Amino acid sequence: MVKLSLLFSDIEAGAGTPTDDFIEEELFCNTIKKLIKDSKAQPTDLILNGDTFDFLKAPYGHIYPRHVTQKVSIAKLDAIITAHPKFFSTFANFLKASKTNRIVFIVGNHDYDIIYPKVQRKLRSILTKGLDNPKKRVVFSGFEFTDGLLHVEHGSQLDAFFRVNPKTFVHPGTKWLTEPFLLLPWGVNALYDVVIHIKERYPLMERLYPKEATLSKISWKFKKELVLEMVLYFMKSFFITQFSERHDPLRRFRFADLWLYLKPFFAMSFHLNFLTEARKKLKKNNYQVISVGHNHTSSIYKVHGKTILNTGNWRDEYFYSSEVDAFLPKLKSYGYVLHEKNKILSCELREVGSKQNAIFAQDLTEEALASRRLI
Repeated sequence: MVKLSLLFSDIEAGAGTPTDDFIEEELFCNTIKKLIKDSKAQPTDLILNGDTFDFLKAPYGHIYPRHVTQKVSIAKLDAIITAHPKFFSTFANFLKASKTNRIVFIVGNHDYDIIYPKVQRKLRSILTKGLDNPKKRVVFSGFEFTDGLLHVEHGSQLDAFFRVNPKTFVHPGTKWLTEPFLLLPWGVNALYDVVIHIKERYPLMERLYPKEATLSKISWKFKKELVLEMVLYFMKSFFITQFSERHDPLRRFRFADLWLYLKPFFAMSFHLNFLTEARKKLKKNNYQVISVGHNHTSSIYKVHGKTILNTGNWRDEYFYSSEVDAFLPKLKSYGYVLHEKNKILSCELREVGSKQNAIFAQDLTEEALASRRLI
């Protein structure tokens, strides 16, 4: 039996605040609507490969609590649903279009929260209203999903910055916080204590790539906020905070972690390098295709006759072109895989043009960096 798997990653639908980077919701929904026609020809899985939601940068009220309990995650999900109703209705329509259509959610580093049972139940209830067998129609596969020769995982588990232990990831609670909470990687502390506040003031700046080009085009004021404040925060966390708050498991910070986080700043290199681990995994297993996201780079290439499919991203981003001295909107992309149980029939990386305008380097003023670039 032929099956179609549609692979999307790094959508990052947020809470509608300045930190929400899912700008082209209309473009995404129209793309899914067109794919519904294809889904009627064979059983189809819409595989949402991590960072579908941006719980990470969604506020809880007006704060960003480091200890993410189930209650916090549900409140953030409510805010995301309110901000992007068309997003959710499009998924519901995909399921209604055919009884053999499924949606598969994989955990990414921006939506760790979907491992909570109440979050899963709420998503199922919204997406499968009026449908039979909701647990079969909406699948929560954890950190990875395998279907025959196709293996899908976000990529954060292959990345030392974001890798977590799935078995111990939900901390049972402590004497001072009795509710279970997510044992988030240390880097999330840095996000909530420093980076998120810069992101709130200058939402656009974090979406300009590569970072080396961005830093070369902005003033020292912004460089100081991005680099110096982070380095000082690392040092404070390693030498002071982890001892003064040693009761908190989220504050623990090994020497190996210190160098891991500081190295990119000293090298001025901010690329996520985890595809070496993906190649090892592909070589070691029987998969013919391994699909990842995470680093927001779209690519497809062969490794010893097998395929690594990097599905890119759908959040709003721009990449610098020296030819025009401007940051151009990146193409959106997704994977399109036709397969049988023991055979990959075709594997494609499909691209969709962004509707956003270019951002010229000469226009990178403080006012421009503070915008969300809404169409």
